[in-house]
Amino acid sequence: MVFSVIRDPRRRTIAVLWLGTWAAFLCVGIPLAVLPRYVNGELGLGDAAAGFAVGSLSLAAMLARPWGGRLADERSRRLVVGGGLALCTVGGLALPFVEAYWQLIAARMVAGFGESWVYAAAMAWALDLTPKDRHGSAIALFGMAIWLGATVGTASGEALLSATGGYEAVWWSVAVIPFVGLVLVLAGAAREAPRATPMGPRAPLILPEAVRPGLGLALANLGYGAVASLVTLHLADRGVGSPGLALTAVAAAVVITRLAVAWGLDRVGPIRVLAAGCAAQAAGLVLIAAAHGLPAAVAGGFLLGAGYAAVFPALALMVVSAAPDEQRGAALGSFTAFLDLGLAVAGPLAGATAALLGRPQAFLVAAALTLLALAVAPRGGGTPAPGVPRVPAESERL
Repeated sequence: MVFSVIRDPRRRTIAVLWLGTWAAFLCVGIPLAVLPRYVNGELGLGDAAAGFAVGSLSLAAMLARPWGGRLADERSRRLVVGGGLALCTVGGLALPFVEAYWQLIAARMVAGFGESWVYAAAMAWALDLTPKDRHGSAIALFGMAIWLGATVGTASGEALLSATGGYEAVWWSVAVIPFVGLVLVLAGAAREAPRATPMGPRAPLILPEAVRPGLGLALANLGYGAVASLVTLHLADRGVGSPGLALTAVAAAVVITRLAVAWGLDRVGPIRVLAAGCAAQAAGLVLIAAAHGLPAAVAGGFLLGAGYAAVFPALALMVVSAAPDEQRGAALGSFTAFLDLGLAVAGPLAGATAALLGRPQAFLVAAALTLLALAVAPRGGGTPAPGVPRVPAESERL
């Protein structure tokens, strides 16, 4: 199996693009749990400064994603993937030499800029190499690289800090891992097919095809953000031991469910998968809100994770199906900017709702917003935009 992947340039390219994407999101995840302690302890600043240090990467990513996606369409997928991994490496290399808070923020924003470029260009490149009837599974599996990067990265950062007692090993890992991903992509990815000369007006930074699915994605992410922000406090108030297991259940459900989602997207289409995902996520949030014991909380977390695993790839498939092939990178860049928007808003919104109405009600509001995501999403199933000449995908030319 491994030998066949190495020999087949198309499969090898998809494999190294997946690994490069994972490396970029490990760069995101490794410092997540470590940064607040570093800002509070080493830099002597408060919680607000720590929160901005964590969120600054997502802010940079949200602003940069549409630019990277459009550049990947107009110039080269390889250029943008490689440039993004190089920026992640530079952002990581700066961390061991940070002496002031502004330097930390600058380093994290450089890494966020790079991470945002990697996903849009790598996913667009992988879809170029994948037959259209397998686009759903490709999107689902590349989404797994994001999730595994963030979750495995967070655990790895904690483990490195505990094992070494200092931050140096954490910071250097953030530099080395994306550099390894860069080497893999440059050495293992096959040469791209020549890009067609763009015809007509330049694509807007935010493609219209991405707006409704993107808004749906932002709304659906509010549920995960509410749980990540409030679930341990909510369950501790009700005397539930080991409240962190609810978050573990979310992570486990995403991993377990994503393969089924990949299968379902190519067979039943994105609308049905999205409906099932939103329903599961909303049910999980309601169960968490009502939970007075660990079994109910864990079951709610699992339902939430299963739904969360379905929502992103279903909406992404709608976007790439509706956008012209030659604007695929711009479409993905536009769409994933809404992911950052949802995650940036989720924590503050959940906190404000909990302060006004109570923590259980915050989960119920998030459940309602998740169902609103289903209402916002387009119903057409995604058809290419009219009036734009279709360029054959690389999978059809190889």
